[in-house]
Amino acid sequence: MDSSDKLEKLLKKIEPFLIIVIIASFTGVVGGVFGALFIKTLDIFIDFRNTFFYIILLMPIIGIIIVYINKKYKCDKEPGELINRAIIKDEEIPSHITPTLFATTTLSHLAGASVGRMEAPIKMGGGIGSYIANFFNLKKENKGTIIASGVSALFGSVFGAPLTGTIFACELCFSKKNKKPIYVLPVLLSACFSRFICFAFGLNSFVDRMLYIHHADFGLKQIIPILILIGICLIFALIFNNILKYAKELFHKIKNEYLRIIIGSIIMIGCIYLIGNTLFCGNDTNLVEKALENNSMWYTFIVKALLTALCLAVGFKGGNIGPAFISGATLGILIASLMGIDPQMGAAIGAVSLFGGVTGCYISAVFLGIEIFGLKSLAFFIIIAIMLKYFLNQGLIKRKF
Repeated sequence: MDSSDKLEKLLKKIEPFLIIVIIASFTGVVGGVFGALFIKTLDIFIDFRNTFFYIILLMPIIGIIIVYINKKYKCDKEPGELINRAIIKDEEIPSHITPTLFATTTLSHLAGASVGRMEAPIKMGGGIGSYIANFFNLKKENKGTIIASGVSALFGSVFGAPLTGTIFACELCFSKKNKKPIYVLPVLLSACFSRFICFAFGLNSFVDRMLYIHHADFGLKQIIPILILIGICLIFALIFNNILKYAKELFHKIKNEYLRIIIGSIIMIGCIYLIGNTLFCGNDTNLVEKALENNSMWYTFIVKALLTALCLAVGFKGGNIGPAFISGATLGILIASLMGIDPQMGAAIGAVSLFGGVTGCYISAVFLGIEIFGLKSLAFFIIIAIMLKYFLNQGLIKRKF
């Protein structure tokens, strides 16, 4: 066999993988465009709400619209369940899921609900990946990689952490029942392409808005206090999950979904007026910045958790990843300040602990810590991941994504 025959044989072997890489890269471009449109729409709606403060009085009406859209198109499946069933059982992700979640999440932010922005992109990314895989008529064994590429693309663009998005998508799509491989390189390329698209449009993702958190150095004397800080933040991760769970159980006793969201909206409006500002509306990272400047708002972490639980329980859309990140960071800053640790370190540990605690994706939590806060605290991020893995095994937390 001469060299040309060997080359031809090699090309035939790698051709299917190259096709997957190209389609995943295309998915990243499409996901980046959708992510950029999503971020821009949110920014416009939030600016409009901040300019015209009294629009929050329309929260019950906007809530009714959200419930109507959600009832009509039925997008209540958990992201993990939706995507896993699409990969393992080859179920179709409905084509209407992307525009529906786009609308309900942006409207929730316009109304002033204290919700995040990541649940919609995760489902939207899965929907885009599924549509592209069907469009190119891919085989079952390759479809999972493109669905994962869609998830990583939207995560990379909206959250702003492509490496974490890649690991998160692979964790999300992993299952013992799933015998089809997920190729990491195409998923990573998809996340990077989507991130570049957002850069090209000059848009700031969630992480870009928190770059004022710098990595803090620490000494050997601070190791024990930092370990105590990790323990406190992980305990709060369990509390945060239970607040979400019990709020949902409480408000779901109101069987009428329209009445439920009206009551929740009225309570939220009352809370906004008591607080006197809209810092707790949406996914405002200024809460973390203010906590770093001073601890006058020491109650931020628990108020954010309670208001997020209220809004999600009554039917507003957007998810809890961003609010958990903010709650964790502000709690970490508070505890670190009380213990004489650099508040920047507290913010990093709190944010990573709560991210892992609400998603159940402990490997992604480590990569998130590295990607945002640097390698110096890697040992602490690994400790957080080990503890989260233990919590998963004990059933104290569950994989929600």
